[in-house]
Amino acid sequence: MVLEIDDGIVAKTTKCNADFKCLCEEQSCLCPVIDSNSFSLVKINPKAEISCNYLFPFNKSSFCRCPTRNEIYKRYNK
Repeated sequence: MVLEIDDGIVAKTTKCNADFKCLCEEQSCLCPVIDSNSFSLVKINPKAEISCNYLFPFNKSSFCRCPTRNEIYKRYNK
């Protein structure tokens, strides 16, 4: 399933080093979401094999600040 995200949100995702693979049918680059605070980040379980510019570790948790990833979760609950 190809995911559709508004161009404005994708344009805000300036540090993507995965070439937006999350929007293609292959979405293995998406870290699983644990929780959402309905702001601009989701709490995630980061994948060790993925290096991401949007990963934000805080205390013993990890958060994703990627605008596209957060919109995917809001829109598709993925």
